Amino acid sequence: MLYKNIKPLIILICLVIAMTISFAVDTPTETKTTAPTFSVDEKGVLPALVSLIDGHIQKVADCLTLVAMTDEAKSCDWEIMKSLLGEVTKVNIPSVIWFVRPDGSYYTTEKDLITNQNLKDRDYFPIVMSGKPVIGSLVVSKSTGQKSVIVTVPIMQEEKTIGALGASIFLDQFSDLIIKEMSLPDNIVFYALDKDAQTVIHRDTFRVFEHPTQLGNETLATAIKQIMAQSGGSVNYIFQGTNRVVYFQMSPLTGWRIALGKVAPTTKLEIKTEE
Repeated sequence: MLYKNIKPLIILICLVIAMTISFAVDTPTETKTTAPTFSVDEKGVLPALVSLIDGHIQKVADCLTLVAMTDEAKSCDWEIMKSLLGEVTKVNIPSVIWFVRPDGSYYTTEKDLITNQNLKDRDYFPIVMSGKPVIGSLVVSKSTGQKSVIVTVPIMQEEKTIGALGASIFLDQFSDLIIKEMSLPDNIVFYALDKDAQTVIHRDTFRVFEHPTQLGNETLATAIKQIMAQSGGSVNYIFQGTNRVVYFQMSPLTGWRIALGKVAPTTKLEIKTEE
């Protein structure tokens, strides 16, 4: 058994990854007290935001991947691995960490064996059981009832998948964390959309999982369609009686369109894109 030796190492590596995320995101000083001024040429804030979101999610994936390679995980014995996974929970963004068997039965760091639920019907389940990691699947967690994004990696033994480790990241708490870490003022527009234009994260957390194209707002629907058609650019639209100028960029990790902008005086709908 490698448990006594590997546990501190995993924790140390995860902490180093976390420090890398912190140093990589250099939020402009003015965002701490005033709204940033955006233009097509000033993109310092948006790339930092994309980097921060991706960094947190990638950190979860990296930590799970490290654990999946240990003898503890390959034992597929929950009592052996759960303490190690509990430490992974402590050094990552708000989430519940779990282990799932090939039959879909699973355990979580919060509740141990979940006796009344099974993950076999999840879209990501056959993918991870085929030996491929999954990042970005949206679910309402069966164990917590929270709106979550999934990160899951296979546990391999002699090229065979014998189980998987996963994290259900709580999207409302993740949204709040990003706003805090970026020091985003109240008048800043901030959200992310998945490949189906469904809201993944939002500063108004009640809008998580909302489909903005279905809100009956023509200018917003037009803007969202343009966002989804491009990898980056800017849009203007009217929402809740105010004009919004929003810049967006596609995440290289999840494919989400991450948008950041502010309320603006203009009423002209304008679409700008970049390669």
